Amino acid sequence: MKTEETNLSYGRAFSLANIVYLLYNEVIQVG
Repeated sequence: MKTEETNLSYGRAFSLANIVYLLYNEVIQVG
């Protein structure tokens, strides 16, 4: 298990979750 690969996958998942969170926040504010 390489540390670089793990960090990359974690970073990708975090970015995706952050985008979803921001979109969800905007929907809540609009709604």
